[in-house]
Amino acid sequence: MIFSNNLIHILGHYTSENKDSLTNLLNTQYSDNNKFFKSFFQLKNLVLSLASRNTIETEPRNFSHQDWYIWLIGEVYQCNAIGFDAKNSNCLDHQDFGHFLIDKICSPRNWKALQEIDGQFICVFYSRSEEALYIVNDRFGGIPLYYSVASNQFFFSTSLNSIATLPNFNYQPDEEALKESINFGGFRLGDRTGVAGIKILPWASVLEFKLESPPRLIRYWNPQDTQRQNLSNNLEDLVEEAYHLWQLAIVRRVVDLKIPGQTLSGGLDSRAILAEVHERFPQWTGISFGVPNCDDVRYAFQASQATAIRYICHPMYYGFSEYWFEKRLGYVWESDGMVDFSNLLHWETLPLQEMLFDGHISGFIGDVIGGGSWDEVKDVKSFLNRLPFYDTNLGIDSAKAKEGVDSILKNTTDRKIKYVFYEAKVSQQTNLLFQAPYNRIKVRKPFVDYQLFDFFESLSDEVRKLLYPTMLKSKYPSLYQHIPNQKTGMPILTPSWKLNIERARRLIYRKTQPSLKKLGFNCEPRARLFLDDYKAVNIGDTKHKIRELLLSNDSIVKEVLDQERLEKFISAWLDFGNAPTNAIGAMISFEVFHQEIKKRRLNY
Repeated sequence: MIFSNNLIHILGHYTSENKDSLTNLLNTQYSDNNKFFKSFFQLKNLVLSLASRNTIETEPRNFSHQDWYIWLIGEVYQCNAIGFDAKNSNCLDHQDFGHFLIDKICSPRNWKALQEIDGQFICVFYSRSEEALYIVNDRFGGIPLYYSVASNQFFFSTSLNSIATLPNFNYQPDEEALKESINFGGFRLGDRTGVAGIKILPWASVLEFKLESPPRLIRYWNPQDTQRQNLSNNLEDLVEEAYHLWQLAIVRRVVDLKIPGQTLSGGLDSRAILAEVHERFPQWTGISFGVPNCDDVRYAFQASQATAIRYICHPMYYGFSEYWFEKRLGYVWESDGMVDFSNLLHWETLPLQEMLFDGHISGFIGDVIGGGSWDEVKDVKSFLNRLPFYDTNLGIDSAKAKEGVDSILKNTTDRKIKYVFYEAKVSQQTNLLFQAPYNRIKVRKPFVDYQLFDFFESLSDEVRKLLYPTMLKSKYPSLYQHIPNQKTGMPILTPSWKLNIERARRLIYRKTQPSLKKLGFNCEPRARLFLDDYKAVNIGDTKHKIRELLLSNDSIVKEVLDQERLEKFISAWLDFGNAPTNAIGAMISFEVFHQEIKKRRLNY
């Protein structure tokens, strides 16, 4: 069984100063959602506020003769060092696991051993004898952790807004973060957040804090350090090994669930999950979302028909409702303002998921791990292109963008650049898309199963790109033989000459479609994308709401950016769709989040 914990949030304050005034405040910081159980813990210089789905889980677990305290947020699926694997029926005892963490990892400072614990988690360790605090996350930083150090005060939390609204935190919006997010596809570089002085913990990290000492960050794993395995050169053998590891990854993440489900797209990865689970769970539910008749919806529907699952299609923008803008704005606070407004479209189905699932099995970065989507990132230019970098005249210019990327790629070899990009995208964008879902239901990500990841990373780029689609097509023919891949509009492993013919056919159709329509033929353009932001902003008074939000007299965005350029940029997007959507989305999220912080700080 999975080693799991319903503790979902922690807010901590560690300081040598008097904390009594914080006691009641810290106990009420997390969320407006009354269904979470909240508790409070104080031990000498450490004050904690916790939130859980279960009253039991907020209690601390005490080890090693009353010296160590441990709080675990998240789940563990495998730990070979103590013979635990969720695929088996044996349960991992909390006491045994806690003593392993203390005796084998924390006390001897054997941080490298953390890389063997497969899961998504945040662990907080506190030693009373040492007056030392250690915060640890998993390899891929699956649960965001934010922290701030100032004047011998250490704040940390799984929620950025919990720290930013504390009255004794010196809150300021990070103007450079806004500028970066405008140019970098809606997110920031490195460990930056939208609040000055608050950082996001990098993946595979140990953060050590002792009073009267600066914090120390220790990285215990890097993906480029993955040990190359002695694998067969035979493709059939590799397919069998990949298939076996994929099955194990799925089993480890569904073994304790009763009614799991997924969001089902027109791509390969969510379909790979469906292929493996639909017979195991007859009540499996797949939810797709998109504009009517888009490729994603059509291909997802075909997959649902092939597997006879329960299928639900959520119309994007709530069916182009006139209230879609307000509904999506409601998720900005829950995202800590870290997800640009346009990408919050992924959260429209959250109420459905919460109602129908007890666990969401996600295809999180499957195309990267199995398909090699980011393999082409080998230098600064390809790094910027893939982020992507938009050379607007609002945020930072291309020279400063290049300088920023240069600084994080310093002393990095060509082969390792891809992994730096991994972390930039996963920590600052992809992981954050699961922040709100994780707070509502269990979210499991089989593609980051450690054994599966290590296997694929042991392969050359060329072999991996061939192996993954070969496995899918050979093991799951009903889902991959004829149903197209959304990226190409053709089934996987279609010969390049056929793909070229298909591209030519589509081009001809697009060119002739307006003329054919004038002649009376009923032909609509292919809806390749699952979204249509330009149509959505033309509903009702949405344009007016966006202008009012970003250009009002009290707008933070307008105060930071050049007003004349900002007005032209917004008009170019609203009136002609001639500006990056993510840049507008970044400004909206930044504005809404910081206005809400200001309002709440006034209330405190």
